[in-house]
Amino acid sequence: MGIGVHSLTSIDAAPALYYSDKEGVNKSLLLKSGKLMQVWIDYDEVEMFVNVTLAPIGHPRPSKNILSKHINLSSVLLVSMYAGFSSSAGFLSNSHYLLGWSWNQKWKASKLPSLPRFRNQRQRLNLTFLVLLIFVVLYFLVIVGAAWSVRRNKYEELCEPWEREYAPD
Repeated sequence: MGIGVHSLTSIDAAPALYYSDKEGVNKSLLLKSGKLMQVWIDYDEVEMFVNVTLAPIGHPRPSKNILSKHINLSSVLLVSMYAGFSSSAGFLSNSHYLLGWSWNQKWKASKLPSLPRFRNQRQRLNLTFLVLLIFVVLYFLVIVGAAWSVRRNKYEELCEPWEREYAPD
């Protein structure tokens, strides 16, 4: 995790971890794990401090920040502006989504909307495998049915007119 202003280069950085108040220890997080995480970014304009806190979804906000940096953002924070985030987790292709954003001039964030339900990577693979398996089974049944129909028609006995006349109904 890093703090950068007007640049992709971080002014300060720290490993992705969170403080577990329950256990009293720092716990590592793997950003490319596919698990949902929440990040709190607070700026105190009086003290000129940026605090970054990270935790897995479902955990309360930890009491300790992973990053705290004295930065004067008065020249950066304008009356009308755009703010953005960038993310990366190494050389592999991955996606990061910002699912909620709240800003308040009083530095107390408003309530964010509920997070959507996401399937994890394993569930997606299971669903893909299931769809592929159904497709293969259906394809196999169509091939077997077509072969059976061709074989039946090929070896079907020809009925002569007198056989049809005396055949049971």
